[in-house]
Amino acid sequence: MVNFDQLPMRDPFIPKDPVPELIKSMNFQVSMLAVTVLLAAAVFGYAIKTWRSTGRSELFWITLGAMCPVFYEPVVDMMVDIVYHQSGALTVLSGFGVTIPLWTLFMYAVFWGPGILWLTNQLDDGLTLKRWMGLFLMSIPFTLAFEVPLLKMGLYTYYGSQQPFKIFDYPWWMCFSNSAAIFVVALLVHVAKKTAVVREHPAYLVLLVPSFIIGVGVTTVIPIGYGMSSTTSLLIINLTAAVSAILSIAYTWLGFKMVMPAARTNAAEVEKTVLPA
Repeated sequence: MVNFDQLPMRDPFIPKDPVPELIKSMNFQVSMLAVTVLLAAAVFGYAIKTWRSTGRSELFWITLGAMCPVFYEPVVDMMVDIVYHQSGALTVLSGFGVTIPLWTLFMYAVFWGPGILWLTNQLDDGLTLKRWMGLFLMSIPFTLAFEVPLLKMGLYTYYGSQQPFKIFDYPWWMCFSNSAAIFVVALLVHVAKKTAVVREHPAYLVLLVPSFIIGVGVTTVIPIGYGMSSTTSLLIINLTAAVSAILSIAYTWLGFKMVMPAARTNAAEVEKTVLPA
């Protein structure tokens, strides 16, 4: 049996900082679990209501699929030094030296689900590139505002001396990475919904959505992961964080250009119809 906790995670000449021990009482954990379950239930409730009123079940399967990438959380946490409260925790899984609390499973539905659902509907109705990128920029402070309270409550932390620049204890590049995942996944779901396979079997989105989230997440995290695991220079680490942020923006922009060529074509046709005065 392979013991993943013993796999080398960084250059042996760059020792990893000690992992802080975050402790939360059982009452706090149960309360947090209850809150996240209720929030996830609200998201699922909206998806089920839409299913019953329109006969389209895609929103339900998207939300369910959004919970599955929690099994990828330990990989990201290992790469960029994140730790959750662990001692005596109600857990959903443990791996790569990281323990993930149970409430995180339901928080995934709350964090990923609504954004993907809303953006998919916006794409179905039609969007311009300018509007799309404007929404992306607006989402950056939202992701910051979503996670900062959780950090301040001590539910998890980005630890160590090799962390890049932070805003309220939240690494700035992560705002771009998380937002890009929501936006690019919405693009991919928009495309998938048009295929005969997903139209006939929308439950396949349960498999597609987590693979989309993980795929975008890995590619945007790898640059900063390499930086944090190969050097102690905060200058280089922040440069690799900038690469992660730039990739996030590029994927969001290029993804729209590839998936929504009609928006570009329609805009050109409109310009041709405008006659000079």
